[in-house]
Amino acid sequence: MKPTRPLWIDPSVSAYPALAEHIDADVVVVGAGIAGVGAARWLEKAKAGRIVVLESASVASGATGRNAGFVIAVAPENFPATRDQHDVDLAGRIWRFTAANQALIE
Repeated sequence: MKPTRPLWIDPSVSAYPALAEHIDADVVVVGAGIAGVGAARWLEKAKAGRIVVLESASVASGATGRNAGFVIAVAPENFPATRDQHDVDLAGRIWRFTAANQALIE
């Protein structure tokens, strides 16, 4: 069986023409991965005006489509052991931020 190239590195997949028309927008989001689409959704909910999402390939064609854009809540046990309370506090803040981010995306 001949191996195939992964979809995300196949050059024919990303051969899209440039935007051929003028588009009016109040906010332009560049990239239609999980971060871009999520930002556009929150902007829409906030009634930020006309929102346009520009993407050079297709929705979720980059990291989002390969590994969910690493939108993960890092387990506290993955942080290195430390005796420095500042590092412990920072690790806790990072974990709470990533968990809240997951909830927002969900």
